[in-house]
Amino acid sequence: MSVIIQLTEPVSRDAVIASPAKDFSQAYILDLIVNAQTSSGDDFVTINYCPFDQESGEKLTKDAQRLTVPFWQTIESVPEAALAFKAVADALPILIAKQKQEGEELLAAGLLTEEQLPAFLRGDLRGEQFLPDPPTE
Repeated sequence: MSVIIQLTEPVSRDAVIASPAKDFSQAYILDLIVNAQTSSGDDFVTINYCPFDQESGEKLTKDAQRLTVPFWQTIESVPEAALAFKAVADALPILIAKQKQEGEELLAAGLLTEEQLPAFLRGDLRGEQFLPDPPTE
């Protein structure tokens, strides 16, 4: 025997619609840390990454992983890592010039002072801090 009690206010639930499966077959690099300060076997590279669905752009950050490897040994034994580090080294002068140009433009626009420029060039201040507020409608 079952007892059924009628509710005065029914409770409803929204329908759950199945979504298609996503393929998290790529890795998204969350952090890339290179420590080459001692030029010795103590230097390392740490990469924090998570599964990534390229189609949707969704990252599974709760499933993040960390990989830490010896820097110089990896550069010597993994040609792709050596090429990647060379690309970073080759880009460095261009990035420095770009940062300097951005600082000069912010200075010319009056969004940065002469006193703030060195901190900006060191990376202590970010460019987006100096962008004007978007116009309001």
